Amino acid sequence: MNSPTVAWLKSAAREASYRLSRLLPEANDGLRADAVVWVLGREFAAPADSVAEAAVARCVRACIWFTYRQGFAPIPGTIFTSDAGWGCMMRSGQMIVAAAMVRLQLARRATAVHVRSVDGAADPPQLQESGLTEAEEEAIVRVFADSVDAPFSLPCITAEGAAQGTSAGSWMGPAAIAQVMARLAVRANSPDLLRISVAMDGTLYQDEVRSCILLRVNPG
Repeated sequence: MNSPTVAWLKSAAREASYRLSRLLPEANDGLRADAVVWVLGREFAAPADSVAEAAVARCVRACIWFTYRQGFAPIPGTIFTSDAGWGCMMRSGQMIVAAAMVRLQLARRATAVHVRSVDGAADPPQLQESGLTEAEEEAIVRVFADSVDAPFSLPCITAEGAAQGTSAGSWMGPAAIAQVMARLAVRANSPDLLRISVAMDGTLYQDEVRSCILLRVNPG
């Protein structure tokens, strides 16, 4: 996959987050004084002042956002070159998985052994708003590019969805996209990517989590 494609995708994802964050102040008018705001599992007090609003906006801007696209190569076996109107849940699934991958990468860095330079102070990496370096962010975005080579791409999602009875061009529900992303995670067969356990009845079972961990430690 060429770097201009990845660069375009990174730019589009970042632009979407900025546009969404600009909508936050206008959306605060209807919030109760005791309301809270949730952004991908993070809880914030009601943004009743500029400081609170800024905290929510920073969190939104730090997210990797995916939305409808057009003009990509036709999805294999179809004539679709855009997912406008039917890919919303698929893009939402991509964003949730991307958020998990960001947190995993930040956690790995926090627990890694830092090697200092001879003078005792290595230069800190240049971080994006997500907290990742540019290379780390690019590596995550790359696995969601609209290409058959990307493990969590729209072509891969639609292919797995079709295998489960949801044809390309059809809306996919939350439960279906969760199962699709879980299967794609296993199919990726890479220890660098996450494994996904789907709680079908709202309960997360320890055995299922352990099986995901074993798959990740011993891929294949």
